[in-house]
Amino acid sequence: MELHILEHRLRVASIAKESIQLFTYGLIKLAFLSSKTR
Repeated sequence: MELHILEHRLRVASIAKESIQLFTYGLIKLAFLSSKTR
């Protein structure tokens, strides 16, 4: 049972890492585009 909880946590952590990377990439892209149009 303990191992199962650990695996679940690792999976959630990796998903969170990916979404954070996507989020920061989107923010950088938005900032770049808005500075370009100015």
